Amino acid sequence: MVTVGVVDEVLGSVREIARRQLPPGKSVLDADESLAGLGFDSLKLVGFVVELERDLDITFPADLFDASTFRSLRTVADAIRSLTAEPA
Repeated sequence: MVTVGVVDEVLGSVREIARRQLPPGKSVLDADESLAGLGFDSLKLVGFVVELERDLDITFPADLFDASTFRSLRTVADAIRSLTAEPA
């Protein structure tokens, strides 16, 4: 089971990395808004993935590169948690 603190920490990291990809002025990033709605285009999305992998020391496997993984900041954070979860 993932605790609330871990959920908030992962989502917070995802938000911070996303913020660096977007123009200044978008200080509040809704975790459930679509990435396109936040201002991500294909180029920004590539930069976002590169920064996520570098900063969080993860690698997204090919099977996670789909629209459902990168729908929102929350779905990205959920995918990261699934990659870093301890085996049961």
